Amino acid sequence: MSASWKSKALLPLLALGLSAMAGCIDEKIVFRDRELFEEPLASAGNFLGYSDVESQLTVCGNCHVEKQGEWIGTAHADAWAGLQGSGHAQTFCEGCHTVGQLGNTVAVPAGHEVTGEARYQDVQCEACHGPGLTHVTDPKDSTVPLAPLNVGVGATQGCGECHSGAHQPFVEEWVQSRHGDAGRTSFRTREDCAPCHGGKGALDAWGIKTEYLEKDDASASVGITCAVCHSQIEQVHKQVIEGRLWEEEPNKLPACVECHSPHKTRRAYGGDRGMPKGMKDKDCLECHGKEDLKSAAGDSLFVDEIAYSLSAHNETACAQCHAEVKASLTRPCETMLPQWWHLAKRRKT
Repeated sequence: MSASWKSKALLPLLALGLSAMAGCIDEKIVFRDRELFEEPLASAGNFLGYSDVESQLTVCGNCHVEKQGEWIGTAHADAWAGLQGSGHAQTFCEGCHTVGQLGNTVAVPAGHEVTGEARYQDVQCEACHGPGLTHVTDPKDSTVPLAPLNVGVGATQGCGECHSGAHQPFVEEWVQSRHGDAGRTSFRTREDCAPCHGGKGALDAWGIKTEYLEKDDASASVGITCAVCHSQIEQVHKQVIEGRLWEEEPNKLPACVECHSPHKTRRAYGGDRGMPKGMKDKDCLECHGKEDLKSAAGDSLFVDEIAYSLSAHNETACAQCHAEVKASLTRPCETMLPQWWHLAKRRKT
């Protein structure tokens, strides 16, 4: 009995020992890089799009982490969802809300327009820079796809391929401004004028080191185009504004519209408060001077010219505050007395 008990007691110990020995296996851990992208279809034109659609990680963002972080907070990253949620999404709208031939140097249908794949949704890096396959497979400076800086009405590359026309006439407005004044193109390259009038000169003057398609093309006449300001706006303003304000008191930073009415930049001199044609008060009053003018919601959009001339804003042009105003927007102004007060005053006199 005693021997039998001892043998039974040793069995669990023996099993435990064998189990421990089995756990002491010499394992070799093998590390491998995850796949950064799925090989694109031949018809996609070497566009890569998203590495992960759900998280909106672009293929470019696998390496350019900082740029990915900046991009994800922009309207470009919400382009597809914004279109689909607008209530009026149409197939012909998709080209400007996805990666494809619009915005870059590609001249034939490619990307989302050809494949319809979800990986090309949103206005990703490649929408402006162009196809990234060559650079990803051979990552060196000479293969980096460069975005164009220039814009123009009818241009086949750049911001204007989407930001133009009746829907978003930014390029048409830019052409009318001093920034796009075609009659002063010589100022863009003259040494003493270029820092203010030329895209290349402005970026150099601001100390912005960046690469773009026209940089080494001496014949390219680049004005103060969209990308000169919009792609480097924070860096630009840090050159002229106390850097501390960006972190501690951003509310003290001057808004662009304090000097510039968006896209139709204010001229320094001229009649009607220096506003260009199309933005003078008389232009606004052609419609807003009609007493029966109302918004879609039924709110009056009538501006009494006499009441306006008696208000605290009588030395401020309409367009200096009402930048890209839409009838659907409510813009209360606490500095102007109610219209009825001016009317009452006028009746008394």
